[in-house]
Amino acid sequence: MKLIGSDIEMKPITNGSSVIEIGVDEFRQHLKIKFNAGSIYLYKDVSLMVLVEIMKTEKPEQIVHRQILGQYEYVRVKKAPSKWIMSKDKKLKGGLK
Repeated sequence: MKLIGSDIEMKPITNGSSVIEIGVDEFRQHLKIKFNAGSIYLYKDVSLMVLVEIMKTEKPEQIVHRQILGQYEYVRVKKAPSKWIMSKDKKLKGGLK
């Protein structure tokens, strides 16, 4: 079975803080985003104008926060790994950065 969005090529974002990779499928109008915590989301039916703008801009993270989050239907493709660990003395340590 093929994972949803697995055929979308991801490109690294070098100047982002919360978004580290982004991929676009213009035909299906999908946007795939990998966040710095490790989670990956696929946004569906994203406007072609927005997809083109994201791929052309030097700061796609700004567009993600302004025009994507909370605006489009999405599917979580990969859950962020948990950074919480149990120490030997049974206390939780760590957290999400």
